[in-house]
Amino acid sequence: CFECFTRLRILILCFNEIHKIEGLDELVNLERLELGFNLIKRIEGLRALTALQVLELNNNLIYRLEDVGVLKKHVPTLVELNLHNNAVCEVKSYRAHVLRR
Repeated sequence: CFECFTRLRILILCFNEIHKIEGLDELVNLERLELGFNLIKRIEGLRALTALQVLELNNNLIYRLEDVGVLKKHVPTLVELNLHNNAVCEVKSYRAHVLRR
């Protein structure tokens, strides 16, 4: 899908009714990924994005705190994460869990 765009550094896919993060493995130089206002339930499909620094997932359907923990392991370069207006933000230990990262 994105094989021709391996040098891409910023990808904005907001408001596209995306249900799942997938098909981004070729974008190894991607530094910023904006996926706000979609229908994403799980944080996945980001392992190959070794240069990713900013991830916008605001206004989706993310509800699992465990998914946030996966980011620390698979996307260690991440410095900015936006999960605003997701169900996961309502979990009591959410803030402490993310900040421990």
